[in-house]
Amino acid sequence: MFEQTSYRRRAGARGWAKVSLTLLLVASAGVAARADFLTIPQPDSTYLSTTTKINITQKELTSLSSLSDGTMTLSFSTSPFSVAVQVRTVPTNWGAWGSPPNTESNTPRVLFVNPGASTLTINLSQPAYVFGAEAQPNAYGPYNIVASFYNGTNLVGSITRSVYGGNGALLFAAQTTTTPFTRVVFQVSAPYPDNLYGFAIAQFRYSRTQPVPEPATMLLLGVGLTGAASVARRRRATSLINTTSGAERSTP
Repeated sequence: MFEQTSYRRRAGARGWAKVSLTLLLVASAGVAARADFLTIPQPDSTYLSTTTKINITQKELTSLSSLSDGTMTLSFSTSPFSVAVQVRTVPTNWGAWGSPPNTESNTPRVLFVNPGASTLTINLSQPAYVFGAEAQPNAYGPYNIVASFYNGTNLVGSITRSVYGGNGALLFAAQTTTTPFTRVVFQVSAPYPDNLYGFAIAQFRYSRTQPVPEPATMLLLGVGLTGAASVARRRRATSLINTTSGAERSTP
């Protein structure tokens, strides 16, 4: 009878330890998701005041391979074909853009990724904890644009938004608290051949200042640590039950 009761206790302890460990892992995953990657859907006052804008000052129709403000340099490459990344102005050489509050302005200077490319890779000369830009397809109609934020070859997070190609530009911006961005890839996900019509991108902004984690992140971290302590206590209790059970079974 004792052995059966002892087994049930051990099984219950192991079960609770597994549950606690699961809760710990879930909490840890929540911390990673919340602390490491936060999307910024609109260029609000906080975003504008805490980031630095890299202005497009070159002449109309100039082709660029990079853009710089003297501190941060953005280097551009396109695929599947290497095409020009060309300076345009709305509405002179680019028909229309989005409007506030979805964009900073409805008449920005933009960089046009010419037809033949559906992907623009932006390499940052300095790590950034905040990076963002507005984008719009050249082809009319709503198409998905995906912005993927990397640290080296490691994906930190991505943003997918449906953007209207006529006048619906949207912001693709993100913040990280632990893993800075060194590369950002914009891609138009549209049916062929619309994905090769090119797209425009504008209002490049960044911040090299590491943000302080939100209180909710610290709360999740506390939950994770509490879960870890609970797992440790249950394991010690299980070990004690096993030791006691073995001693009583060996008694004549």
